[in-house]
Amino acid sequence: MVKLTTQRFRLKGASDAWIEVFQYDMGKPVNGFAVYSAQMRDDGPRLNLTPFSYRTENGHFFLNGHTYVEIIGSGSTQQETAAREALAEALVAANPDSSGVFDELLLFPEPNLNRESISLISTDAFGFEGLDNVFTASYDLSGIELTVFLSQRESPSKAMAHALAYYTFLLANGGKAVESKAFNAETARLVEILDTFELIVTKGAILAGVREAPDQAAAERLGRLLVDHLVETQRTGEATQ
Repeated sequence: MVKLTTQRFRLKGASDAWIEVFQYDMGKPVNGFAVYSAQMRDDGPRLNLTPFSYRTENGHFFLNGHTYVEIIGSGSTQQETAAREALAEALVAANPDSSGVFDELLLFPEPNLNRESISLISTDAFGFEGLDNVFTASYDLSGIELTVFLSQRESPSKAMAHALAYYTFLLANGGKAVESKAFNAETARLVEILDTFELIVTKGAILAGVREAPDQAAAERLGRLLVDHLVETQRTGEATQ
């Protein structure tokens, strides 16, 4: 975080009602998204305010460029909700700064994707020290929820190094190496750990994979969908190379 700016307001005609605004300058939109996605409530209705915005019973939350904003109120009356909404719209209008679409969001294959579940783990993803800037998303395969992860590394060699290090980390923490006939052993590794399966793959400078699969077939099925999509997006230049 670069800077935090706060301001408290009182609602006209209701002296006991208040609204407090928190504006977090995160330096870059991707940093703001990390905070937004970590704080996001699953039960909050999404808004058309910005590409990443939602509300709760007593708050409005959104990402506006590199600024993450929280507008918290004392209550949930119609008047208070309308005041928070008007304040949010005024803040966006006064500082039009599009959050844009991160390259990584284009790398998730669309079939079975819960797009609202996409989040960013900025440091030590999955308990592995040094694995940073990892995007995750949930997928529903025939009623089974799995997680896809991906991370843009500095180069293909760095992606491969992180993949090997993470693979070694899983083995050291009770994982068991599993042979996969669906993937090349040079660019993919499959691990059984805690009664689930985890697939780790690399494609160019992208480190990616599938987590929490109930069986090998599910991990490989979603993994194939992921890898085929990475190949296509890199071929067409639609996302990060």
